[in-house]
Amino acid sequence: MNVSLGRAGELVAEAHYCTPQHLCAGAPIGERRDGEVMVTSGGAQADSVEVEAPRGMADNLRWTLVVVLLAAALGAFYYFADESLLLRVVGLIAVAGVAVAIALQTAKGRLAWDMVGEARLEVRKVVWPTRKETIQTTGIVIAMVAVMALLLWALDGLLGYLMRQLLGHGG
Repeated sequence: MNVSLGRAGELVAEAHYCTPQHLCAGAPIGERRDGEVMVTSGGAQADSVEVEAPRGMADNLRWTLVVVLLAAALGAFYYFADESLLLRVVGLIAVAGVAVAIALQTAKGRLAWDMVGEARLEVRKVVWPTRKETIQTTGIVIAMVAVMALLLWALDGLLGYLMRQLLGHGG
């Protein structure tokens, strides 16, 4: 909220009224949404900034629908056990796809999708080893596994021999 001193020292507050999807053109960046009022805190100006409107009840209904759909699909999968496995799996996958599509319409679903996109972007930035480096590293791992196997085999044999001598079962 932009607060300034008016005449005679009284506080004057200014609020921008905007649509739920966008800030008003020219409204300061970094605004907080209180109901239908965009309360500004001053600062730089923005032409159009997306604001995520809180959708608590709608999101809860969507998540409930997702859970009901998945539970119904799983129940139907086992209820129709006499039917073809292929048909049941295809039906289960189809309902799961619809459930995912509904879940992606929620705020948390969009955040998860954004995270997946960012992860894919980061994977593209990875410098993958060459074929030669991969073969060399694999060879080293196989050699170390063989060495450790021989060491453990020798240790097992030694401990077995010592136990037989200690218990008097040795020859």
